[in-house]
Amino acid sequence: MADYFTQEHFELLQRWGGQKRDNSIPEQNQAYDELKRAYNLTEVWAKGLKDVLFPDGSVKIRKRPTSQGNQFTPYNWAKIYPTQSANKKLSYTVGLNADNYFIVKIDTVACSDDSPERQAYEALRVSKTRSPIVRRLPADQGLQLDMAALIEWSRKSIFEFEYSYDEVLEQIGLSKSGETSDHQSFIHFSNGQHGVSLDNPPPSSIGHCMDVWVVSEKLRQELGRMPEKDELEKDARLADSNKGNVRQEFYRWRRWRNDDNVSTASTVQAQTGSYAKDRTQPVNRIYYGPPGTGKTYALSQLLRAHYEQATSTIAPNEWRQQFLIERFADLTWWEGIAAALYELGGKAKVPELSDHPIIQSIIQSKGRTKNVSQTLWGTLQNHAIEESVTVGRKQRHSPAVFDKSSDSVWQLAGDWKEACADIITAIDQYQAGPKETGLVKRYSFVTFHQSYGYEEFVEGLRPVLSDDTESSDIRYEIKSGIFMDLCQRARQSPEKHFAMVIDEINRGNISKIFGELITLIESDKREGAANALSVTLPYSGKRFSVPANVDIIGTMNTADRSLALLDTALRRRFDFVSIMPDASDKQGAPLFNLRVNYGDAKINIPLLLEAVNLRIEALYDRDHCIGHAYFTTLQDVADGELRFVALQQIFRNRLLPLLEEYFFEDWQKIALVLGDNQKPQNLRFIMEVQEQEEDLARLFGNDHGLDAYSARHRFTLQESAFTEPLAYTNIYENPTG
Repeated sequence: MADYFTQEHFELLQRWGGQKRDNSIPEQNQAYDELKRAYNLTEVWAKGLKDVLFPDGSVKIRKRPTSQGNQFTPYNWAKIYPTQSANKKLSYTVGLNADNYFIVKIDTVACSDDSPERQAYEALRVSKTRSPIVRRLPADQGLQLDMAALIEWSRKSIFEFEYSYDEVLEQIGLSKSGETSDHQSFIHFSNGQHGVSLDNPPPSSIGHCMDVWVVSEKLRQELGRMPEKDELEKDARLADSNKGNVRQEFYRWRRWRNDDNVSTASTVQAQTGSYAKDRTQPVNRIYYGPPGTGKTYALSQLLRAHYEQATSTIAPNEWRQQFLIERFADLTWWEGIAAALYELGGKAKVPELSDHPIIQSIIQSKGRTKNVSQTLWGTLQNHAIEESVTVGRKQRHSPAVFDKSSDSVWQLAGDWKEACADIITAIDQYQAGPKETGLVKRYSFVTFHQSYGYEEFVEGLRPVLSDDTESSDIRYEIKSGIFMDLCQRARQSPEKHFAMVIDEINRGNISKIFGELITLIESDKREGAANALSVTLPYSGKRFSVPANVDIIGTMNTADRSLALLDTALRRRFDFVSIMPDASDKQGAPLFNLRVNYGDAKINIPLLLEAVNLRIEALYDRDHCIGHAYFTTLQDVADGELRFVALQQIFRNRLLPLLEEYFFEDWQKIALVLGDNQKPQNLRFIMEVQEQEEDLARLFGNDHGLDAYSARHRFTLQESAFTEPLAYTNIYENPTG
């Protein structure tokens, strides 16, 4: 018997599924025997999963690839019951099907389609693409695993289910009063669905798993911090416990206990990254704070860490699906036909072109499902070469790159190599497959601004120049926007996470940009969620919903007074995480050990920034503090005179203009922020003009009727202070004088 599943098993399910078995056909007999071997593997898979999660459970498997009516089934399944006494009408199910997926799910058993239980189950399952109780693994990915890895994937998938076995029993009307499954209760509780603590512990019947969690919580209270793995394993209260189980449940407990509040940019990558991996809900989050706190930089690091993947680790089929969407979906019809023809060797009939993945990608992008063949025929004829004797003499458009043989085979012709140079390069990359050093980026990045709209984000009419370059006619096409394109990519890889990153999210007109999507982005309204919703898009008329594996991550500058408050509807649908300036002087901090040494003075930049921000917070608010990014460039300058000159430029050209804007040219407050009121005169950046009376007389004459108190005080910058190192150190040392 083979040790693992093969692609042949999926191909046999596809080929023979639904057909009546005929013993006189040798090919069918061979398929029958091979599919029986696949059932043996499914039994190994199911029993391995049972041993990991349900030691007291049982496995039931038919091991026959045909139904009672002697028809080949397009799947093979094994049923897992979590306990010996579990309701036999509901089970965990693992297996593979003709749609090229490995599947683990909770499913009904022997319930007719019109039964109340089955109808309730279908309503609960909601979606075949992202269900709360179904997880799929594409065959090309699953075939790269071994049996142990497949069992581990199945275990993790069950922990991601949004409903427990008991809850499904209850919701579809199969549970008896008081009937529960101890292990399943733990699964749901440990997945973070219920508040569990010493005051609200899990059911005592969970046994060892509950012990791990309770001891973890006690240790946290005793230590004043979360305990480490080895500390938990050594605890006497768990001396008789299996160490492997302790370790496994500890990591799950730690993720559940972990505080999700981010205060500085240095914690964004670590905490958001783990959220992106270990969760069942999509992320809708906005990072906000003053300018220069590293919001955009931190997100770029986050994307590299969690939404990029080396092409060498990606299955070729998955890479090609993503490549099709990224490089070919937005091609014009003639470009798509040329690409498909080239990929097919330069010759093909219209039906072959219509079924080609490149044309299918364009069809999905343009929302065209009708009259595709007529569109292809018309495009081919419009771009046929003038010398063609098989194409009617209708008006031609450039470029002329097609010709047709007498038996209706279309081919590339004329100067097609020159006209299709970019297309040829893309097809060569597509055929070559992923490079060892390449990256697949599972995110899209956009910056909102005042004129950004729904058409760019979701879909809209876009002007397109006519293919006839001489006429310069403009026509309009419905084209999908950046968010819609990302959702299309995400549906192709439901097991991966994708991110829509929106920089300066509060600069756009939110209601104008999101439109009806403002409701669809909620976690419980996503595809496959409990309250899944879809809408009909106004331009294309297509039904649209947001996949559950699309995260929306934004940044927002809180100091820009020109912007209106963020839309309340958007606020309700997003988590908001504050990112404040990091003036700490510890290892890993952005300003760690940053000093400016000049002469006998040593300017401590972290202390300087901390003092300035404390004063800004007292005089204005914390949303207008100075970000550490204003000073990080000093690290790239050699210490000494050059770094000191760079510091002068930062103060003179960046910080003072910013403070002037913050305080509406109230120079008295700006002077307080810089500690000038506690410095000697020669070290003050801002000086008040003392000759107030003389200035009034000089400006308005002797009989002006004004006094020094009724006129606004005048201030001036003392340029010499910028070249004095003590002017900077005295900001945080606060001398008197």
